[in-house]
Amino acid sequence: MLLHRPTVQYSCDIATFREHIPSHTVPFNSNFNCVFKLGSIDSLIKSADIVVIDFWFTGCASCRKSIPELEEIYNEMSIKKVKFYGITAYDDEVKINNFKSKVAVQYPLLQVTSDVTQKYYVTEYPTLMIFNKGKPALTIEGYSSLFKGQVKKKLESLVK
Repeated sequence: MLLHRPTVQYSCDIATFREHIPSHTVPFNSNFNCVFKLGSIDSLIKSADIVVIDFWFTGCASCRKSIPELEEIYNEMSIKKVKFYGITAYDDEVKINNFKSKVAVQYPLLQVTSDVTQKYYVTEYPTLMIFNKGKPALTIEGYSSLFKGQVKKKLESLVK
């Protein structure tokens, strides 16, 4: 029986890969290092009770403003078993690694195919989605001064 595995391109160590990506999506190959190109994020959304997905790209000024705020929230909420993923369909490994060298981001930044952004109707950047037990709990399109407060308030209500 042949199992479908998502398209994956990589560049992080295997331990980091396995820590952030559910095991049934990991290709059988241990010679890689942490930029991934996934054809689906369904397994990420189901990887924890509460999952934050941030659709962004390096050329988006609003995305670059929101990421430090998400990083702060990540540092507070990751101990409460909330998983965070930054998702881009526009940037390649070089752009992502260049961005990571300038901006401190601890949560995984993953590449996806454009099919993923189409499936989740992402038309504005950034688009942040919070999932609770695999179901959408909040979507924020764009960035404003209210962004951090909205995200934090929703996550705190879900963690209780």
